[in-house]
Amino acid sequence: MKHLSITALALFSTSAFATNARVGAHQGNVGISDDVDYRTYFSRTDNGKDSIWFDLAGDVPAAEEAEHEGHEEHEGEDDEDVVDVEAGGDEAGGDEAAAADSGSTLAAAYKADGRSVTLEQSNYGTAVGYYAANGDSGYGIELDVLSKDVFSLGGGYGMTNGKTDIAFGGTLGKGADSIDVLFNVNSRTLKKKEVSAWGAELSMIDKAIEASGSYRMGWRFNTDTSTAAVTVGPNLMVSKPSEGDMDITLRLAEINIAGEFALNDWFGLRGSVVSGLDAILPMAGKEFDVTTDGVSTAFGASLDFEGADIDLMIDPGRVLDGPYFLTGNSSGAFGAMMSARFDI
Repeated sequence: MKHLSITALALFSTSAFATNARVGAHQGNVGISDDVDYRTYFSRTDNGKDSIWFDLAGDVPAAEEAEHEGHEEHEGEDDEDVVDVEAGGDEAGGDEAAAADSGSTLAAAYKADGRSVTLEQSNYGTAVGYYAANGDSGYGIELDVLSKDVFSLGGGYGMTNGKTDIAFGGTLGKGADSIDVLFNVNSRTLKKKEVSAWGAELSMIDKAIEASGSYRMGWRFNTDTSTAAVTVGPNLMVSKPSEGDMDITLRLAEINIAGEFALNDWFGLRGSVVSGLDAILPMAGKEFDVTTDGVSTAFGASLDFEGADIDLMIDPGRVLDGPYFLTGNSSGAFGAMMSARFDI
């Protein structure tokens, strides 16, 4: 995954006022906490204010995304991401999803009293999730349905000691012609000026097996009007297709710089920049080499009203790299995103 973030946001946009657009503008920087983190670290469902939010994002056409990924072999994980990794995932049903047209994703969430209900609708299916937490533990479950032949059911359990969050999850999916399974674990430790995080995932999709892992460490910075984080760390992915040779993808270091700044008490800016250093391993006739990834940027803005916030996010590369103004043709889920959050 290549992403590089520079973020500026209003002072009012703390973790209690977070939305998917804020996470997208940070490109998943683990050093900046958000109210929507509970979909990865389930024990955080009871954090932050009670609220309801709505989110609209432009999708990348599946066929174009797959073509781009073929040229970007070293594109790593997801964006905790962005956009966040949800309990259910949507690994199943690749064939029907790839046939879907470009469009948009509409999502909503209701969060109160340590519980949350989420709903997401797109051309790739409808997902409904339920999350609950009480003190130092929590759980989540999600059903994702594309059709009667393509669906998945996932869930997870998380624990926290106040500084370190850890969560275990899994998904069982039925594809058009296969039964797919996925297991993952994620952990993050947030301190006042430091952050560290790691994750691992094992999946079997239509007899193809993939194992991946990542580690992040970095620094956090806060003033009265700004928040920023810098993280760096490696990714490793080992894949064995149903036919063919095993492949290993190694990212020696991925760097994510994200920040946000309050221009006044009602308007702020945010942004992020991500890049990485990749290694080409001497396998399948390839020679060892080290390459640098391109820089990926995202920017956003926030408007604060009494009892409500509106967050906007745009990825310049995806938006400008047509032929679609809002969706672009690069890999990654969104070229533009808008979120609205209301206190309840």
